[in-house]
Amino acid sequence: MLLELFYMLEVCCGSGASSRAMITYMRRIGRGGRSLLIDIMTLEVLLATFPELRPYLEDGSIVYFEACLTQMRQGDLQLLVEGLLGIPWSRLHSYHVSLACTTWSWACLSKKRYRTLEGAALDYKAQVVEKLLALTLKAAKDLHKVNGKAMITFESPKHGSFKSNAQVQAMLRIEGFWLVELDYCAMADETLDGAVYGPAGNRQGGVQPKKSTVVLVSGLGDDPQKGMDKCAGLKCPMVVPGTNHHVVVLCQPSSRKLHSGQRLVDVNRRSAMPMGVYARFMRLHLAWLQALDGTSFWCSKCGDGGGLEDDDMLLVCDSVGCGWAHHMNCSSLELK
Repeated sequence: MLLELFYMLEVCCGSGASSRAMITYMRRIGRGGRSLLIDIMTLEVLLATFPELRPYLEDGSIVYFEACLTQMRQGDLQLLVEGLLGIPWSRLHSYHVSLACTTWSWACLSKKRYRTLEGAALDYKAQVVEKLLALTLKAAKDLHKVNGKAMITFESPKHGSFKSNAQVQAMLRIEGFWLVELDYCAMADETLDGAVYGPAGNRQGGVQPKKSTVVLVSGLGDDPQKGMDKCAGLKCPMVVPGTNHHVVVLCQPSSRKLHSGQRLVDVNRRSAMPMGVYARFMRLHLAWLQALDGTSFWCSKCGDGGGLEDDDMLLVCDSVGCGWAHHMNCSSLELK
């Protein structure tokens, strides 16, 4: 029997918003989390760009590994999880990927023909990304095969050809995988991303752009789109009060200037996902697990969740394919 933590792998991590949201969320419900981040940036550059990661790296809840995905082979991600998190691949609970969207977005495709409208690669850059997608999707399929309860999420802008890509469409033919749509501005969480405040002309805090996104998901239930939010328009907390113009915009339209109270998002933050997005994924995932027989996040005897006190911690079976759990006081086993 092993003491249970929620383990996560995040590839092309950027600000590590998914991992930070997971760890924060698990701590709030009295559980622990640990994540492996993989990206091509050096650790120095990563921390200079996203200083919010430092506390997680210092307390060991996040492990960072600098790597070039184009140099990896099938199975390397599994080896890194086993070596750096110290768990078998089958014990991974969550796997999040957000590959660079350059060759998929309509904005980029309008300038250069990286792909067809259906998402097929046309030039070298798109072909490289296609291989990276194959590498990361193969790992997703392998994880789904050995742990059908794992949460798997692949994110990319809605306004692009990611959703029509042949590899993505092939994943949708696998039972349990779905494609959902959401807006960053609507999914942001005030307690995680910061409250929005200040005068109409200078809104501050956790303001997010209206970034419409599609996510390939597994482990969020049979109809995960029900749990996603879209922009509320005039009622959206991210718009300049009294208008329908969002405070933060991803790029300035060439045909006009920005409206009063608007500003461009920092270039390093264009792909930074609000923590609220992944917190919502976590809530949906844990609710789905709770509905399954033998979930590893609620005691199989009394039905309650675990806490951080010794007598309240959950023990889970380390046999492959078994997700049953017990509190120490509910288990008849003796710890050695």
